[in-house]
Amino acid sequence: MIMPELRAINPVKTALDRTIKLLFKPFDVWLWVKLVIITLFSGGSQALNPLDYTQNNSSSEPLTGDSINHFVSYLMSSPILIALTIGIIILITLVILLLLYLKGVFSFVLLNAITSGNVQIMKPFSDNMRRGFKVFLFNVLITIVSLAVTVLLGGAILLSVLWIINSAKTSGVIWTFAAIWIAVGIIMLGIALLLPLLLIIGLANGFFYDFALPLMLFKNMGLKESIDHVFKLVKMEPVEFIVYVILRWVLEAASGILMLFIIIFIMAIFIVAAAAVAVMAIAAASVSIWLIIPFVPVILIGFILLIVTLALVSLPVNIYLRYYSLDFLRSFDAGYVQYTGRFAPSEDRTVA
Repeated sequence: MIMPELRAINPVKTALDRTIKLLFKPFDVWLWVKLVIITLFSGGSQALNPLDYTQNNSSSEPLTGDSINHFVSYLMSSPILIALTIGIIILITLVILLLLYLKGVFSFVLLNAITSGNVQIMKPFSDNMRRGFKVFLFNVLITIVSLAVTVLLGGAILLSVLWIINSAKTSGVIWTFAAIWIAVGIIMLGIALLLPLLLIIGLANGFFYDFALPLMLFKNMGLKESIDHVFKLVKMEPVEFIVYVILRWVLEAASGILMLFIIIFIMAIFIVAAAAVAVMAIAAASVSIWLIIPFVPVILIGFILLIVTLALVSLPVNIYLRYYSLDFLRSFDAGYVQYTGRFAPSEDRTVA
């Protein structure tokens, strides 16, 4: 008995063919630049890990409850600091919300670009602002859920461990030894609960961008309708989607390893250049502190150049993975993903 070919297999090759055709046949520098801009915004923002308070504390005193209370009391005692803190929080919130909205709109801009081969920004952006707002609502929801799960479960673990440690300080050796094992158990249990929840949230977010977004664009479905339709597809053929997820992870891991070596090489070049600039800046500062000013734009340009270089290097991988998900979805119904222009199927071009 001949087993039917799984839907996730063939897109491995077709996605590669489309990526090569889009990016290299012909090679167009301006097309690459526009795609880098689109993918940077459609990829969303990456959270930055703020420095811990203890790392910024000039004294060697460890961070304790008293020090936190002292810091909070000092902060609350100054109206200027309160206003500044609130202003910063509002500004950061607005920036995050703006990036989440741009991610939604630019995701449709990217779909338009790679399914037609005609890479534009302004017109597809204006055409998809309403759809982008619907995706923005989903982005806000998934962000709130992710933060709530992480903060609530992570906070519960942290508070439990801290309570056990504080209790052990006033107890005997036996209870201290037992408290250590209890704390380890709580941490392991928390991780065992947290990881599956984050995995489910990640899969839901991935399936939304991989499958629901194209349905919103090409089938003109609403937000809820597209999500319901994807759920029906998964329920109808769960094995196909399991294979898709596994193959997607394999492709991401393989490309990630390759990208790691390339990024290390690029970072080494930029680190050497940065070290040379730093030496010159120190030498200039020894003459006059004002001589450092010309180095500020050089550092800024170097940082921007690093980001652009990394984005250019990772562009083929990002485009390939997007084509892979689109071709997998298209295997269910050709109408789910409509290739046009020079990417239109040969029979469509013949009819035209």
